[in-house]
Amino acid sequence: MNQFITKFLLVTFGIPLVFFALWLFFADRHIDASLRNVIDPSVYGIQHEFAGVAVQEKSLDRIRILTSTLELSRDIITFSFLSKDRSISYEGIRKRERVFWPLDLIYPIRDISGRKVARLTIWPAPELLFETVNWQLLIVTLILAVLLSMVLTLFYLYHVLFSPLNALEKLVSQMSLGAESNFMFFGKYGGVWQNIRVDLKKLNAKVLDINTTVQMLFSVSKALTSQVDTSQIFKVIMLIIQKKFPGAMCAVLLPNEGGGLKIVAKIGFSNAFRKTMQITPGNPITDAFTGAKTVNIENLDSVDEKAFEDFIAEGVNSQMNVPLMDENSGVLGVLSVSSKEENVFDVSLTETVLVVAKYLSIALCNVKLHDKVVERNRQLETELAITSSQLLQTNACLVSKARDVKALSDISVFAIDKFDIAQITKYAQEKIIELTSAEAAYFFVADKSYENFIAVKTGVGEASFQEASFNKNNLKIIERLAESKAPILLLSPEEIAEQCPEILKYGKVFSAAFFPSIHNGIITGFGIVLNKFALSVSESDIKLIESITFVYSGIIEKVKLCNEKHA
Repeated sequence: MNQFITKFLLVTFGIPLVFFALWLFFADRHIDASLRNVIDPSVYGIQHEFAGVAVQEKSLDRIRILTSTLELSRDIITFSFLSKDRSISYEGIRKRERVFWPLDLIYPIRDISGRKVARLTIWPAPELLFETVNWQLLIVTLILAVLLSMVLTLFYLYHVLFSPLNALEKLVSQMSLGAESNFMFFGKYGGVWQNIRVDLKKLNAKVLDINTTVQMLFSVSKALTSQVDTSQIFKVIMLIIQKKFPGAMCAVLLPNEGGGLKIVAKIGFSNAFRKTMQITPGNPITDAFTGAKTVNIENLDSVDEKAFEDFIAEGVNSQMNVPLMDENSGVLGVLSVSSKEENVFDVSLTETVLVVAKYLSIALCNVKLHDKVVERNRQLETELAITSSQLLQTNACLVSKARDVKALSDISVFAIDKFDIAQITKYAQEKIIELTSAEAAYFFVADKSYENFIAVKTGVGEASFQEASFNKNNLKIIERLAESKAPILLLSPEEIAEQCPEILKYGKVFSAAFFPSIHNGIITGFGIVLNKFALSVSESDIKLIESITFVYSGIIEKVKLCNEKHA
């Protein structure tokens, strides 16, 4: 992001500077050519006569004679003649002592062989500049240069900033509605926008995946009852068995916490029938559970009476025990069907018991799945809440960054063709007050000695602060700014009184923030944000004001250089 901002600022300010430099070069060449059109005829005669003079005659007196025409010319303020070996030096009469005129024209003086032997420097008269130069052409070309630079700058801003931000706004809007976003369009922007596109695409994929999962689980949840009644399911299963095999004694056994099996449902047994049993060898029910296989008892001769005594007491003579399996071949429990008769489990009855056992296994799996779904729903609700919070934070961050970038863009665009420091400063102050919680903002610019810092008068804020000026030797805060080169916050009147007591002379202040303006490692100024009440700027506001101060300092340095060139 820092590289993007740096490149953005360099290009934004570089385009107008390049066009202005090209125009200055064109203006210089045009002015030079216009002046030479007038001066050249006089100089050509001198050059021609000098080339025909013998070496021994090239004395100072001879030079004076040759340049006498320049002495009489009203188009020239003065001139100078200097030989290459500096043996002859002659300066014409200065016709206007009080006129300071730095513009000069240099002509080489050559001998008959064409070798340069001297230099003639001529200072044209000021009125000649205004008479010969086509100022209309220069003004038109300047306007064209400004317009072209503005067009190119705006095109660059649109392609690099405005268009990506517009696409980003559409993407975020689509994401907030849960719709499929057009990331292919946004992908044509490179650099930092490409990184944002990749991150947003991942985030959108995650959100869509969560939404799909939630919708699917919600549909499944609607198909299930709020509470699965397993006892009713067991009753239905056992009634189906009894309908097929009247007089059957049925029981459903599931593992208990003690490591044994517990009868959770029964039919045909007495109320005194024991509801739990330990897993012991020789017991047909526990063998079916541990071996994960169906165990049939046709008669009691093959069973240990001690392990089967509870069923013998109920008059059981034959029994079929079917393990209840899940999808991973894990044993959930046992369906036990008993009869007081021997050898009753024929193929038909066995098939019926096996089918209802599978149905009962599915029902038990659904019960476990229901419990998992309930738990998963709780987890998804938590994850969804966290994701929603993250999306809100991301959205707030994007909005904040868009606000910051727009503010910097507004200031940069505003200052493109402005050379009035007060006007630019006023616009920056208004932006800070508009976009942050600061009540007032002021900018101080150093004088040429960089010792005194004087407030820029803009008409915004209290008049007393606009008249303020500080000396860095009498203010601790300026020394701290020079050392840290970072914003400094003073959050109480006590801190202000210790670090910057001078500011209290100009009005009541509760909290203040100072933002240094650095150029070539030297503090060239600083911005102050003030609050008169118990308020302080937020961290996001500090970053924004710091960015505005950075952009502002660059603009001011540009304006100073331009003003110095035009001085």
